Amino acid sequence: MKLSVFTLCDYAQSSLGKLTIVGAFNRIYSDQFPFAYRQGFNVVGRIVFTEPYSDKLNIEFKDPDGNNVLPSVSSDLKLEPQIEGRECAFDFNLAFNPVLFHKPGVYKIHLSYGNISESLTLYVDKKKKK
Repeated sequence: MKLSVFTLCDYAQSSLGKLTIVGAFNRIYSDQFPFAYRQGFNVVGRIVFTEPYSDKLNIEFKDPDGNNVLPSVSSDLKLEPQIEGRECAFDFNLAFNPVLFHKPGVYKIHLSYGNISESLTLYVDKKKKK
């Protein structure tokens, strides 16, 4: 089992085994803090597996001080391959809208599921004045 895709983006869709990701990014700018990122974003991933597996899928969104930006997402997830021994994929797409950022810094989105433990980094920076 592995995580083959894990990203932030403006929009994502999964249909008929195809994962469409539009506007992947890892940096947001603002003139002032705190600010609400009203357009929001999606956290998208694809877990590839060949064997049945069941566990909790957990996603946490932390600010630079390690505090939760939003409540953690936790869900029981049971993966069952459609054809034994053949690689299958499970896609997930979580929409966060709006998101309040209290200060600039390095934010982390952490995913854990079974042997998978990965983090995304989101840089939230103050715009430079011209």
